[in-house]
Amino acid sequence: MNFFEQQADARKSTTRLVVLFALAILCIIAALYFVFAFVAMRYTEEDGPFTLWHPTVFIWTSLGTLGVIAVASLSKTVSLSEGGSVVAEWMGGRLVDSGTQEMKERRLVNVVEEMAIASGVAVPSIYVIDSAGINAFAAGYSPDDAAVAVTTGCLEELTRDELQGVIAHEFSHVLNGDMKLNIRLIGVLAGILFIGMTGGWILRSMMYSRRRSSSKKDGGGGIIAILLLGFSLLVIGYVGVFFGKLIKAGVSRQREFLADASAVQFTRNPHGIGGALQKIRDFDHGSKVTHKRTEELSHMFFASGFSGRFFSSMFATHPALETRIERIIGPGAVLPKSVDVPSAPAAKPQAPSTPIDETPGGIVAALAAADAAAVAMEPTDVLNHIGAPTKQHLALGGQLIANIPDALREAATSTLGAVAAVYGVLLDEEDAVRQIQLEQVASNADHRVGQELQRLLPHLTGLDPRIRLVLVELAMPALRQLVPAQYQEMRTNVQALVQADEKVTLFEFCLEKMVQVSLEANFEKTKRKGPAYGRMKAVAADVSIILSTLAYAGQDSVEAASNAFQVGLERLPQKSRGAVVFQPAETGFRALDSALDRVARTTPNIKEQVLDASVHVALADGTVTVEEGEMVRAVAHAMGCPVPPLLAKG
Repeated sequence: MNFFEQQADARKSTTRLVVLFALAILCIIAALYFVFAFVAMRYTEEDGPFTLWHPTVFIWTSLGTLGVIAVASLSKTVSLSEGGSVVAEWMGGRLVDSGTQEMKERRLVNVVEEMAIASGVAVPSIYVIDSAGINAFAAGYSPDDAAVAVTTGCLEELTRDELQGVIAHEFSHVLNGDMKLNIRLIGVLAGILFIGMTGGWILRSMMYSRRRSSSKKDGGGGIIAILLLGFSLLVIGYVGVFFGKLIKAGVSRQREFLADASAVQFTRNPHGIGGALQKIRDFDHGSKVTHKRTEELSHMFFASGFSGRFFSSMFATHPALETRIERIIGPGAVLPKSVDVPSAPAAKPQAPSTPIDETPGGIVAALAAADAAAVAMEPTDVLNHIGAPTKQHLALGGQLIANIPDALREAATSTLGAVAAVYGVLLDEEDAVRQIQLEQVASNADHRVGQELQRLLPHLTGLDPRIRLVLVELAMPALRQLVPAQYQEMRTNVQALVQADEKVTLFEFCLEKMVQVSLEANFEKTKRKGPAYGRMKAVAADVSIILSTLAYAGQDSVEAASNAFQVGLERLPQKSRGAVVFQPAETGFRALDSALDRVARTTPNIKEQVLDASVHVALADGTVTVEEGEMVRAVAHAMGCPVPPLLAKG
């Protein structure tokens, strides 16, 4: 399945989750009804005829159960709504400074950054959980608010290749839409399990009150009824436990196989993830995570967070280790003993584990094309790699990061330096415009940011255009640590810097859109909206603007732009083409911004069609410039579609 099919499949998994959730609630309501009906018969109809049906009891039982479960589920979901960092901190995770000099943490940061750049997603926040077992997880509602957490055992026991395999597995969960599903699963299970927790609370309360009571007359029928109710709720709660484990097992096991396969496809190194699984199998602590919330998050981990055989049963959230290893390296295969090569503690990322000269000519061509006007590329190569990066993308991502000057790379790891880096890549080449921009920063930004920007100016001059957005992407973890007032100040200044010359360039639009999309989940606190448009005709006007803007951006004349637009139009479904029309050049980026926001709320199949048409417009002449490549990635990023760095045709 491609990226869009994976997204649709994740939505189907959510539907299955809802069905199982509904079945669990119906069973709980039925069980509770019989308990309350018995109490009603025992204490209100003791002398009357036996009857099983009590409409009033059924109505109140149903409403009460639904209300309690809904409140518990929503409460848990809301508590996790701020993204993956909340989940990581909930598990006791410690945020890793992206500028850390500790050797093993530095290696982790390097691997995560390379993966993020190579896969085309925002660099996630990175956390370490103090636990001896080898494990990891990714959490968040979207790639823009994701967090990756690993245990100390993962850092201490794995080689770089093995760590890379584990992180690639977690990134596949990010790309395949599993993170949102996993957080929804936590909320759903919290509601189901709340009934049993309530029963346990009632029993403990009654036992405590009975110990404190000095009157032998206390108790009687009323207390017996309450004890019976509490015991019944506790027992019925095991229905929730049963369904909870069944739901987690049913939803997560196949997603784990998919993530393993994606990790191998990404790294082209089965010995990496295979070696990590083998070490878990042979390690004294295995993959055990010592935390009170391990059970709630068991479906999110790289491997089972528990020790023992029980969790290898029908309720296991992960396939057996032996099964996973055999699928990755083949039945009976033995992995060679892995030897770790220590990472240097320097801030500059180490070279990718895959040498550049082992990759196809496309990478070498792309790296050598810094001054080229355009690079030959096939639309299908771009589209096939959405959500499915390769070893070549990983090598190129590492190389792009390594090409960033050390001073800029180091600055991007602190909040002030990250803001200064964003301002710096927006500085104009014309001295007059640049002076206006610097005065804007001096007058309206934190003076420390202004000082940092002045320090970085020599390194920003002549910066390779291919790594401008890469630098901003690396700054994202630090930018997420801004306080809301600092974020608003940055957004205001970015807009002012863009408007300093009273025009908006393609790069400026792409950068501003990327910053907005990547950080709005962290700062805007707006309600995440699901798909609102399932038909192309509903967003035909928006698609017209997107394709027209791309056509004008890559062509020198209206006629050439019109021809490029037609290339993209032919990629759309026949019945939708009449509604998508070529727009005038004056439409501009403001209209494009609104159009992208609307298309971002379409279903995966519509996004796939729009992005397919967009790529064909940009590559209508068979080549792509740096600016066109940035535009394609900005359009895709706005729609939540991760496009890896564009590789030249090999």
